Amino acid sequence: MNKSLILALFFSVTLGSISFGQISLAYGEGSEKLAFINENRFPGLEEPVPYGPLSFRISDNHFWVADSVAGKIIKVDFKGKIVREFGALSTAAKKPKPAFKNDPCLQILIEDIAFEKGPYGSVKSVWVSDSFENKLIKIDTTGKILKEIKHPAFIQLSRIEIGQGGHIFVADKGAQKIFIFDHKYSLIGAVHWEWSGFAVSGADDKLHRVFFTEESGKLTLVTTDTKNIVLREIELELPIHLNPELWWVDEFNEDFVLTYTPKTGFAGKFVVVKIGFNGKVKQQSEMDAPIAMNRYIEHSDFEKLWIGKANFNEAPEGKFEIVPFKFSATNNRR
Repeated sequence: MNKSLILALFFSVTLGSISFGQISLAYGEGSEKLAFINENRFPGLEEPVPYGPLSFRISDNHFWVADSVAGKIIKVDFKGKIVREFGALSTAAKKPKPAFKNDPCLQILIEDIAFEKGPYGSVKSVWVSDSFENKLIKIDTTGKILKEIKHPAFIQLSRIEIGQGGHIFVADKGAQKIFIFDHKYSLIGAVHWEWSGFAVSGADDKLHRVFFTEESGKLTLVTTDTKNIVLREIELELPIHLNPELWWVDEFNEDFVLTYTPKTGFAGKFVVVKIGFNGKVKQQSEMDAPIAMNRYIEHSDFEKLWIGKANFNEAPEGKFEIVPFKFSATNNRR
């Protein structure tokens, strides 16, 4: 038999259905599984949406998946192998007693995660946005709690980003603000936010948000510094749409990525667009919308994209997947 064919057969057997850059994790309780809350697990529970892993990030050539309900982080390599699993809860934390029938007894709900990196770009610590206790938790990669931030202005924490300059940005859906903390964990600002995603870029930690302008009827990307001084405004050439969300800004290539719902309304799909700093669409495509995820699209060095695929209503059936994503259309206008 041909040697290359033997090798191909070997890898197809050992790796199974896992392809490079795509992972699949089972739902369930315990190690190497993702916890969930839905009618299947807690019959009669009146939750508006089901819960499962709400966020994933990419760093150090690994996926980092938030096991949001169980309060832990699962680190997975690009071949689908789980290489580390660590919690964001204090070891002294006691699980509460059920307050009612089928009470999930939550202690934490990880909405999002972000990384504090060392001098060579490797992950030094992980910041967790906990919407159950409305606090920020800093942990090392063994799960040791290094810092907690609570603030009376916190109402419903959502996404979090850590800038290269050390600033912490956390979006709050209830307060409709992005709170900004410096590297000493002092609150230095709170700016308006419209549930429309945000991004942080550059060594000076520029904050990017999108706003709808009634006068023009268009969406505008607004870039500010940490003192909320406007540095740049870009009017976007987009069709009429709903619920835009900004994900990241690539200063080097002068573009950014956002998603939105078509004007016809939500039908299980989001439109994904890459837009240049001239406001024109460079690339676009559609993606299946995962139910209830907070952060469902991520990049590696801005070049390769991945999306989360999940249906928390069906768990424990099915699996949580992270799969490669490519734009299907390119606009050559610059």
